[in-house]
Amino acid sequence: ISLGAQSIVKDMVAGLFLMFEKQYYVGDFVKICDYEGTVTSIAMRVTYLDCAGKRVIIPNGEIKDVVNYSKTNNIAVITIPTSYEADTRKVIEVMQKVVDKYYDSHRDILTDNKPVVPGISSLEDSSVNITFRVETKPLKHWEVQRDLLLLIKEEFAKKKIEIPYNQLVVTKK
Repeated sequence: ISLGAQSIVKDMVAGLFLMFEKQYYVGDFVKICDYEGTVTSIAMRVTYLDCAGKRVIIPNGEIKDVVNYSKTNNIAVITIPTSYEADTRKVIEVMQKVVDKYYDSHRDILTDNKPVVPGISSLEDSSVNITFRVETKPLKHWEVQRDLLLLIKEEFAKKKIEIPYNQLVVTKK
C-alpha cells in the first residue's frame, strides 16, 4: 500500500509543478515520453493526450522530457537524395529557386529567416544528400516539409533530374 501511495504522491507533486511551470496547456501539440499528440486534459495526477485518435494517459510522475511544438517556431528539415550522376550545382540551384518561390508565396506560415540550400550534407552509398532547414511558425513544419518535397520532386521531373532509388540488375549466365 505504501508503494502505491508513494507513486500517487509522486504523480501529484509532478502535476503541481507542471501546472505552475506551465510547460504545456490543453490544446498544445506535444511530445511526452514516446507519445506525440494534443493535450486534451491536465489533471493533478495524469496528463491526457490525443495521439491520432488514441487516448493516452501519462502519469505526471513519469514525465521527464517534454517537447512543446505549440510554443515556439519550428524547423522543417528536408533531405533530398540525388544521383551521383546529377550535376550537383544545378540541383542545388533548382532547389534554391523552388525554396525561394515557396518562401515568397507562404510568408503567412514561414518566419522572416529566408531559407538557404547550403549544399551537400552527406554522401551515401547510392545518393548525394542535400539537406536544408526552413523555419516555420508553430505547428507548420510538417505542412512546409510535405509541400517542399512535392514541389522539388515536380521540378526535378521537369528538369530531368533523377532521384536515386535502389536498383537490382539481374544477368543471365
